[in-house]
Order: sequence, then structure tokens, then C-alpha cells
Amino acid sequence: MKLNKKVLAILMPILIVFIAGVFMFIKEMGIGTSDSVYKINDANISEIKIDAQNVDVMAYSEFMGSNNHEIRILCDDWKDYFDIETINNTLTVRQIKDVSKKLSITVYTQTNYRGKYDVNINNGNIRFADNFILESFNCKITTGDINMHNIISDYICMVTEVGDVKAEISGNKDDYKVTSSVQNGESNLNSKQDGYRELVVKTISGNIDVKFHS
Repeated sequence: MKLNKKVLAILMPILIVFIAGVFMFIKEMGIGTSDSVYKINDANISEIKIDAQNVDVMAYSEFMGSNNHEIRILCDDWKDYFDIETINNTLTVRQIKDVSKKLSITVYTQTNYRGKYDVNINNGNIRFADNFILESFNCKITTGDINMHNIISDYICMVTEVGDVKAEISGNKDDYKVTSSVQNGESNLNSKQDGYRELVVKTISGNIDVKFHS
């Protein structure tokens, strides 16, 4: 019995340090801190994908400190309605349960995130509210509006079947090869072939309003 107490006295501090280390590792690598917030270290994330049905999507790019490499995802009861996973440097948010009510997803990334965004939803609106510098931006909606505050990217695709597209793009229009299409609505964007970047904007029923600025 005395020997067991001595062994326990030796092992207890080691066990405490080990448990503390595990919690620190989880905190750094990413955790869902509640039923509405999911966090992950973005140091190795090169693509963010959202695939959902009846959802509004908001995205923000903010400075959270030079040593902060965190992506925060806020969504209603994400553990019940969404599957969030990271595979091969791709962070995927996928809706796994259909609901009649409109859900919402809000994504916060650091201002130095330069990866890809791929958003695909059936019914809902997409709004990127800050300045984004991305490798590519691919956004497709069946029914809903797309609103991009300010973006610069080598590839931008914004497509909705029923809805409006409104975007501000950093750079000159001459930089972009443009594919623009609207069947029932108005557009201030014409297609053109020349450009080292690519811009695709389409709607079947809706309006297109795209502005370029340096």
C-alpha cells in the first residue's frame, strides 16, 4: 500500500501535465466550443467549402492578431444540422439534415487567408462583407442573391438561377476575361475575351451589378 501511494505521488503530476497538454492541443488544432461555434486552426487550410440547402451564408475577413490562425464558423445547432470536417487541407461544412426553417452560417477568417472559397447552396443568400484576397471564389445558388463587398482573385464565379448578383472587384476590368449572362433582368457587365484573370457572372432571372475599382 505504501508503494502504491509513492507511485501515485510520482505519476499524478505527470498525468496532470499530460491532460493539460491534450487540452492545449485540442484548443490549438480546433474545437467546437458550443452548439453554435466551431473553431479550427487555419494554418494548413487551403480551401473552405460550404454545401447546404436552406441557408444564408455570411463571411468576414478580420485581423485577429498576428499569431492567431483561427477560422470560426457560427451556425445554428451545427452539431444537429451540419457535418464539419477537414480532409487534405480542405475545411468542409455540409448540411446533413433538411429543415423547414432558414438556417445561417457565418464564417470568420483571418485577413491573411489566401485560399479558395467554394459555396454551393439551394435556397439562401450569400454575402461576403469584408475585403477578400483569394486564390479562387466559386459561388453557386439555385434561389437567392449574391453580394460581394470587395474581392480580388484570379478566378471568380458567381452564379444564381433566381436572384441578383452585386459585387465590387479590385483591379481593372481589362485584367479579367468576362463571361456574363442574364436572361430576365438587367446587367451592367458585358462579356469579353481578353484578360489574365477570369470572371463568370450569371443569373437566369435577376440583375447583375458589378463594379471594378483600383
